[in-house]
Amino acid sequence: MIKISLKTTLFLIVFFLLGSLAGYFVNLIFFSVESSAIATPELNEGNRSSYNSPLSNWNLTDPGKLITISTPQDIDVKRKQLMQFIWKTDHLPTTLPGSIEKDFVDSRYKKMKYLKSIDKITTRMEFGLKSIAYHFKSSKQNKNKLVIYHGEHSGDFIYAYALIESFLKEGYDVLAFAIPLLGLNSEPIGDTGRFGNIVDIPVYGILTLADHNTFFFVDNSTFTSIKFYVHPIAVALNYIEQQYDYESIVMTGYSGGGWTTTLYTALDPRIQKSYPAASSQPFYLISNDYDLYMGGDYETFNPELYRIADYLDLYIMGSSGENRNQIQILNLYDPCCFAGVGYKTYEDVVSDRVKSLGNGSFSVFSDDSHYEHKISDVAFEVILEDMERN
Repeated sequence: MIKISLKTTLFLIVFFLLGSLAGYFVNLIFFSVESSAIATPELNEGNRSSYNSPLSNWNLTDPGKLITISTPQDIDVKRKQLMQFIWKTDHLPTTLPGSIEKDFVDSRYKKMKYLKSIDKITTRMEFGLKSIAYHFKSSKQNKNKLVIYHGEHSGDFIYAYALIESFLKEGYDVLAFAIPLLGLNSEPIGDTGRFGNIVDIPVYGILTLADHNTFFFVDNSTFTSIKFYVHPIAVALNYIEQQYDYESIVMTGYSGGGWTTTLYTALDPRIQKSYPAASSQPFYLISNDYDLYMGGDYETFNPELYRIADYLDLYIMGSSGENRNQIQILNLYDPCCFAGVGYKTYEDVVSDRVKSLGNGSFSVFSDDSHYEHKISDVAFEVILEDMERN
């Protein structure tokens, strides 16, 4: 047995304490600045200023040369091409949703102060996919205008509870959708605890559609999964037009929901005003320092879709027409995507092209009030103010 004297023991204790203390100060001196910058980038003045500066690659593209729309007739042609791609016909669908459940009770919304009632609208589609939308009706003096809200990749539109309630408080009814495969649109896979639609694709076998990128395996010469994003909106609006007499219809959503807003308003002139938020920019801007990869989801980099209409054309199509306008909302310091001032390269170009077509308007609102990926209170006020203009 080895014996250690008291003096040696005390020496070892002091040695280890001094070593630990020295390591602490080294870490504090040499690594505090770096870790602070990583943990709180919004407090880094240099980082903030970089969002306000153009990048060197932006002036290499002339957005005016990417636009293929010069006349109202060009919009008609482009719209029919998109409809042919999505629905294999040159017009919007004329069908109605599969089922309507009036005065549907969802306990998650029972405390919504300005809610009168909910109608549940269900649409069934190919490969067993479904879309469930809620028609929220305001208990306030109704302004007889409908807001379409489209959810994003968080899943259910319950995450937009406060925004939906804000519209109801102002007297607007809300028609809310979730993105495909998510939220109320998801299906349980047996008792596995996982969600997705099981489909049999002859070329690939039995697949689970649990992610948007699996749609690439479903697409073929007679079908595109882009339909899953827009078809439920079209048929729900057919029902709404049949049963209600709204003076106007507007649409908004952020992230994936803003992407759907951009595409759907390009397709359907029944949407008069639209506010896609934090959701898209032309491809020459996506490959910059703030968005390090091209797209991320099936719908955002589907080459067949964008060969028909690039984002710049979609902005024009969603803005042009009698009593139509689009305000694109981009968060200047968005931690997810589409941050910065790249919009300055195309805002005036798109706006001028819309004006040249005779009716409509396009503009961008750069929201510098926060550092999140969302529709902020400031952006909501911008939307509300524009909605209340004739």
